[in-house]
Amino acid sequence: NCTHHRGVRNGLVTGVATPVHRGRSTATYEIAITDEQDKRVCTARLTCLLRDAPRPEAG
Repeated sequence: NCTHHRGVRNGLVTGVATPVHRGRSTATYEIAITDEQDKRVCTARLTCLLRDAPRPEAG
């Protein structure tokens, strides 16, 4: 889910993800994207499903 507040035509943008919730099976982050003048240009929220990595097979 993203809300774009203003456009950026040139220069660098920076994204910073801040955890909102870190549980056993899900994690939610708020991502703030700012321009070179430190003005927020986009706000996003990301929810991830957390899974265990598959174990390598013995061989």
